[in-house]
Amino acid sequence: MRGHRWRGALLIVPARTPAGAATQVTLGLIDTTDGLVRAIRLGADGTPAILPRQAMAELVSHAQSLLARDLPGDLR
Repeated sequence: MRGHRWRGALLIVPARTPAGAATQVTLGLIDTTDGLVRAIRLGADGTPAILPRQAMAELVSHAQSLLARDLPGDLR
């Protein structure tokens, strides 16, 4: 993580790029010099993006609304 350490309940989700290559999304807390912050990272070695509490709540809410949609590739 180059200076950051992931802490607490870390979620690493396997994912695919639009071209089909394997990647991952990491969501959790990182320890910074200012203390713990919420963060998300795309790719195994990308730089984390720090999310304020409201932004994390909006991300989760939007993810729930996307899950409610039926898409052609969904397995049932």
